[in-house]
Amino acid sequence: MRLLSFTRPEGPGYGLLEGDAVLRLDDAADAPPSLRAWLARGAPPRTGAALPLRGLRLAPPIPDAGKIFCVAANFRAPGDAPPPDFPLVFTRCAEAQTGHDAPILKPARSDAFDFEGELAVIIGRPGR
Repeated sequence: MRLLSFTRPEGPGYGLLEGDAVLRLDDAADAPPSLRAWLARGAPPRTGAALPLRGLRLAPPIPDAGKIFCVAANFRAPGDAPPPDFPLVFTRCAEAQTGHDAPILKPARSDAFDFEGELAVIIGRPGR
């Protein structure tokens, strides 16, 4: 299932990606206010009106994320140091996310961006 959050002139929304269209999950009267709340409800996928993907501005998948844990499995220390015995675990704040094609702001004290690729896995149920 490919879920996404988006914005458009009418406001934010979320839905299910199907090819070049987004089937809205937020258009029912009892729909939760965000994809995070929809996942927490445990609602089964249901399809609403289809919107063309091309006309939407994609937001971070879970714009109101509570906790974001990151694992750097390919992290290497500078120089000739051996790789760490365990993956590096760190956190991100929700405000540090950007949507597709959104501008990225570089702090004035930084000389350059630190490029990296990321994969998001969203767990819709509590885990241990």
